[in-house]
Formats: sequence, C-alpha cells, structure tokens
Amino acid sequence: MVIASPGSGDAVIVHRVLSGSAESWTVLGEDGLPAGPAEACLAYLAALERSPNTVRAYAHSLRMWLEFLSGLGAGWREAGVEQVARFAAWLRAPAANVIVLDAGESARTAATVNRHLAAVFGFYDFHARAGVGLSADLVAWRRVGRGSYQPFLHHVTAGKPIPVRPVKLPVPQRIPDTLTDEQIRALLEACTRLRDRFLLALLAESGLRIGQALGLRHADVVSRDKLIRVVPRDDNANGARAKTRGVDQIPVSASLIRLYSEYMHVEYGPLDSDYVFVNSSTCTAPSAAAPPSSSPPPSSSGRPGWPPATARSPPAWTPSSPRWKPSTGARPMRPDNSRYLIQSAQRRHEDALTRTRDALKGLDRDGEQITFRGVAAAAGVSRAWLYRQPALRAEVERLRAAATPASGRPRPAAQRGTDESRQQRIEALLADNARLRADNTRLTQHVAVLLGERRTTQIHG
Repeated sequence: MVIASPGSGDAVIVHRVLSGSAESWTVLGEDGLPAGPAEACLAYLAALERSPNTVRAYAHSLRMWLEFLSGLGAGWREAGVEQVARFAAWLRAPAANVIVLDAGESARTAATVNRHLAAVFGFYDFHARAGVGLSADLVAWRRVGRGSYQPFLHHVTAGKPIPVRPVKLPVPQRIPDTLTDEQIRALLEACTRLRDRFLLALLAESGLRIGQALGLRHADVVSRDKLIRVVPRDDNANGARAKTRGVDQIPVSASLIRLYSEYMHVEYGPLDSDYVFVNSSTCTAPSAAAPPSSSPPPSSSGRPGWPPATARSPPAWTPSSPRWKPSTGARPMRPDNSRYLIQSAQRRHEDALTRTRDALKGLDRDGEQITFRGVAAAAGVSRAWLYRQPALRAEVERLRAAATPASGRPRPAAQRGTDESRQQRIEALLADNARLRADNTRLTQHVAVLLGERRTTQIHG
C-alpha cells in the first residue's frame, strides 16, 4: 500500500469516509486532505472489516498522537519510547500547565490512556510490517522464560518471542457498578410504555449490550423455546452492532416472553417493521391501571410475571426472575400531622414569589435600576432567599441586562423591543440556522463520499 504524502501536516479533525455502503473514518490535516500515515493505517483496518466504531476510536487516538508530535516539533518517524511516555503523561494532565499528582484528578483514567496507547502501537506495528524501519523501535518483543514453569497457553507461543507494549499504565482492579434489585424495580415501575419496560427487563435479565438489544429482529425472539438469538449484522438501520462473531442463544424466562407478547399486541400492533424496538407514533402509552393488589396477577402458567407497564404505583411483588426475592409488605405508619405546617410554609413561599414578581414589574416599568438589593428591598424579602430562587434570579439578571444599554443608563420598558419584534428576529435566525445546518449536512456527506472514492483509488489504482 502506498502512503500518500499530501495531508502530512498537523492533524486537525476526524472525518467519516463512505465507500458505497461501507462506513469508515480518517484523519484530515490542516490542508483538508487525509494525513498520510494515519490514512494508510485506518484504510488497512477498514480493509480487514474492522468495526466502524473501532476505526473511529483509532482515528481519534491517532489524531491526538499526531497533534502531540506536532507540538513537540517531532515527526512520526522519529518518535520513540520517550515520546510515547510523554504522550501518556499529556493524556493524563487536565491542562498543558498542570502536573498530575493524584490519579483521581487526571483528565483520563489509566484504562482510557492504555486504549489510546494501543492505537498508537498498532499504528507503528502496521508501518513496521509495511517496511518502515524506524517505527519498529516502538514494537518490543519479549521471549518466554526457559524455567520449569510453563503458563497455561505455553503451547501457543512455544517459547517464541511475542509482541508487548513498551509503555502501559497500571490499571487498578475494581468491581463494575451494577444496579441493585430495588433500582431495577424502580426503573421498571417508572416506565409508561411497554417498549421501554421490555427493553429494560431484557437488559436486566439477559445481560445483553444495548447494541445487541437494539439490533434484535422479530425472528431472533424464539418464544416457544424461550430463547433470544444474538445475530451479528452489519446492515442495521440504526447502526447497532452485536460485537459477536457467531450467533449466540440466551435463555430467558417465560415472564419476559409474555412481556414481549404484550408489547406486540398492545403497542406494536399492525406496524410493519422487522425490528423489535422502534420509534413510531402508533405506539401509544398505556392507560393507568387499578391499584395493585397484594399478590401478583395470575398468568397462563399460574406463576407471577413481570409487573404490568400500566402500574403507576409500586406493587407489593417483584419480577419473577431467579435473582428476585418476594418483597414484604410495608409496616403501618402513624398519621402524618405535619401537612398543616407544610401548607403554611407553602403559602408564605407563594406570597413571597408574588411580591417579588410584582416588584420586578414595577421597577422595570419605571425604568429603575434592577439589582438584587433593590428587588429584595421592594419585595420585602432577603437577598439570600432571592439568590436561592433560580427562576427569579434568572429574571433579575435578564432584566438587568436588558435595561442597561451601551450608555450604561437604564432604559424604560416602553423604549425596548416588543415581544413581536423579538419573535420575528428569532424566527429569521432559526430559518438561517436550519438552512446552514442543511448545507453543512449535505457538504459533510459529500466530503465523506469523496474521501471514500479517494481511498478506493489509492488502494486499487
């Protein structure tokens, strides 16, 4: 593969590349052309049919690497382990003039830095295999020891040297954060649509990735065998990817299948689509249901199922999954007599809000200077209370800015622009913004197609 010389300047942006229906990414230099070294590596990954998300992540990492080298005044061929170590420190620092002393204050975690370093080493490994001798210094090799101990995968290397990364940050081991049963229950009860409830229940029970769930087709739900099939596809209209090489089958509970059936009959209806999860105006939110009873509703199998999506208040039962436990009833509470104090405080609060709004209108109408001190004095409230009201505070700041022209003297309300004139200006600006956004989308798509044609010509021409 020929490494193009144009665009070898400072890398500035990551841009999409379209070759027919295939999507990829590249790095553009200051001259608007692909940066030659990065483009060659990214084209190689695209030719190996790597995921577009993987290519995009590599593109962002290489863009930062080339920008870092440009700041040092060094070329990518002359870079060594020392520059890579400084690049790792640069990624960890929240700013150019800050030295990180505590890992908790870093801009990026050690795992994120290692991901960027993996892209850099993969970049130099590609060029080393392409015959660039200088970049081979960044590809270190380690020979397995000759002692009596043999690791579990010793037969894979058979004592031969294996490539290792010369720079790698230690990543502390931690347990991933997961939702508790009560948190999952609260999420399910908060759903007002069967589609959302089925999606959350599917993720909670099966452990699917969100991309795997959003890429499900109706043929992947085997109701009779209570199975969910995860099929890798590259043609999903929503861009979801399964991140698996083969077809996986995941057993699910009968209650989840019943929830899928309810979603199909109540919300999905006659909608003609191959995807399980869709956005459609035909899917309407279910109506409110009767208060839940103390026992789960019976099902065709005589066992409790997932809570109905129409339940507005938490029921006294939990989803029928092996990881769920039946909940116990709440203990009775004493009568709450504090409502009178709460009502009185609420009335005083509303009265203070009314007085403050009237004071703002009066000061603004008379052309008086709008300040927090003046508003608080006119309304008979404290400045501390006024600062704690976000809406009133924003209104004071807005009126203070609107009533102060370039001369610095307050402008009476009668001399300011009306709401109608402001609305006309806003509509004109919104129309210009929509036109510019449409032009930007069209030009971005055109540039992506041109970059795809350029890459195809370089590979095959």
